[in-house]
Amino acid sequence: MLNIAELVEKYGDNLTIPPAPVKFIKLVDAESDEEQPKTEHLQSSCIQPFCATRVFQYKISNHKITAQGEDIKTVYDVVLASDSEVDYRWTPGDTVGILTKNLDEDVDSLVDHLELQSTQHKLYRVEVDPATKKKAAKVPVYIPKLVPLRKLFSECLDLKSIPKKLFIRA
Repeated sequence: MLNIAELVEKYGDNLTIPPAPVKFIKLVDAESDEEQPKTEHLQSSCIQPFCATRVFQYKISNHKITAQGEDIKTVYDVVLASDSEVDYRWTPGDTVGILTKNLDEDVDSLVDHLELQSTQHKLYRVEVDPATKKKAAKVPVYIPKLVPLRKLFSECLDLKSIPKKLFIRA
């Protein structure tokens, strides 16, 4: 198997990448009097894609695999526990979205790599860049309006996923 350097050397003249998408979001220093985000998950107060209810906070108290195999989708039986009363009745077939966090070691590694140690806890406002040429540009509803960089890296980005084509083009 060829590594990336060998691919570029062998096919460099024939490789093309589409142009990067227009940048339209920017981070702006937040005023010191702006309210810090709550300690709960940053995205819990945002509207999530395909959501039917607000975000509920649960802990997984028990789980087991009820079906799995090469030719079938893995099915889990998950028992959720909540510290507060929830006014929603779950029914079989409901879809559950999970708001996760990246490991502290992974976030530390990213902060170190980007040399952001001194600004990782600083509060930023997420805004549409006024200089953008993108039509109807808006910040996605599931992105918090105010965010410290460390919490953005910890709770809003998937640091373990395979980079998407848009990321590579940028």
